[in-house]
Amino acid sequence: RTPPQLLRDCLDSVLAYSGPMELVCVLDSPGEPCEAVLDEFAAKEPRVRLLKNDRNRGVSYSRNRGLDAATGECVTFVDADDRIIAPVYEQGMERIGREAADCCRLRVREDRDPGFEPDACVTRTVFDADAAGLPIGLLGMSACATLFRTEVLRTLGLRFPEDYHCCEDRILMERFMVAGRRIAFLNTCGYEIVGHPDSTCRRRATDADTFVQTLRANLGMLRDVIDKGVPDVVSKWYLRTFVMFLLAGRSAVRSHVTGADRIGYVRLLRETAELVTGACARFVTLPTRVLFALIRRAPGLWFLPGMPLMFALRVLNHYGLVVRRS
Repeated sequence: RTPPQLLRDCLDSVLAYSGPMELVCVLDSPGEPCEAVLDEFAAKEPRVRLLKNDRNRGVSYSRNRGLDAATGECVTFVDADDRIIAPVYEQGMERIGREAADCCRLRVREDRDPGFEPDACVTRTVFDADAAGLPIGLLGMSACATLFRTEVLRTLGLRFPEDYHCCEDRILMERFMVAGRRIAFLNTCGYEIVGHPDSTCRRRATDADTFVQTLRANLGMLRDVIDKGVPDVVSKWYLRTFVMFLLAGRSAVRSHVTGADRIGYVRLLRETAELVTGACARFVTLPTRVLFALIRRAPGLWFLPGMPLMFALRVLNHYGLVVRRS
């Protein structure tokens, strides 16, 4: 569903890269208007390799197919309606070589909010989970704006989970991070999010299954970082992100999650409550433990409007008091 002009802008931005490169384009739905644009670029530009799926298979399948086809030393992912700033990616490649890093994370800008706070980004070049929690958030949960060493992804067996239509980026990024790889940061904007009203992210915002899958993904990631024995600062970051998702999405859940989806959501809520009151108990404050102890026994509380304890938690979360500080 990418408008042809946005796709042209995206392709032009990638092909502005001056170093040796290949651009693997995966057409997920043959017959769409953008197919003619891809055919045109593949015919005139030798650096473009065009792959066409037999039918609509989704972003994870398409990215995995592109990853399998990639032959470059490093690989990155670009959504068809976004743009990259090619010279910054060239700097990212240099940073990977200079730091002997497994990936390099760039700054991201959204066109509807083009302003930056230069000091909002850590300028350190190497990720150190023991030193600070901020680089974890800085790494982000999108595979875009990140240059990976291709062989590292293959050695780790990292792929996008094809049974997810949302959070697929987050799952791959979490698995990459808990593998303890060396991560470099470049404090420069290299990726511009554009998007359009009919984009996948915007269409799935009110999809009930999206809320269920997001909860399932968050729960799986939190379990993973706990099981891997990563530093507490990492577990706390994932726990805080998880609680923020639950708090922020509660009203939307009441509106959109019904029927069989609600049954699945309630089951995941119980599992979440068990994890928070069990394995995560040492990280969370007393009000948070009380809330999840209640949810463990009566998940239906989550769907009630108002709820004074929920309001109190939102206030506490605003001041960063839901998860204990180190």
